[in-house]
Amino acid sequence: MGEPRPPSRSPDASSPVNIQREGNERLKRVVIVVDDEEGPRQLSVMILKKMGCKNVVEMMNGEELLEKLPNFPNALVVLDNTFKENDAPVGLTGIEVFRIIKGNNLLDDVTVILNTGDDEEELRQEARKLGGTCIKKGTPDYVRDFKATVEKVL
Repeated sequence: MGEPRPPSRSPDASSPVNIQREGNERLKRVVIVVDDEEGPRQLSVMILKKMGCKNVVEMMNGEELLEKLPNFPNALVVLDNTFKENDAPVGLTGIEVFRIIKGNNLLDDVTVILNTGDDEEELRQEARKLGGTCIKKGTPDYVRDFKATVEKVL
């Protein structure tokens, strides 16, 4: 008859099947890239898609994000800090939008990465205080830093 088989058991939380499923679920999380400049926005989208993110949404400014964000529970938001029109700042800054998001109890599950060209330590500290993170665009290590930050918060 052969050797007895060990009792079958259903996969638990530590099984590779569930770990893989969890990884796939992470990649299905909606990621919203908010940047008024097409080049940086497209770079972020390209990196996210190459990382395997399946649901990437693009928006042009903070006001659009605040209007549409309630439709995307548990989203990861990659948020520019300065929005311009004809090279002049216009509308809310990214950090102001971040404050509004964190002040809205319905949006507690939203994660924010402030993606900025600004080099202000105060800005980075406030992003951390609000529960997010801040990375600087335009540095030689930007792509590596962006990927590492997204991996950490997904």
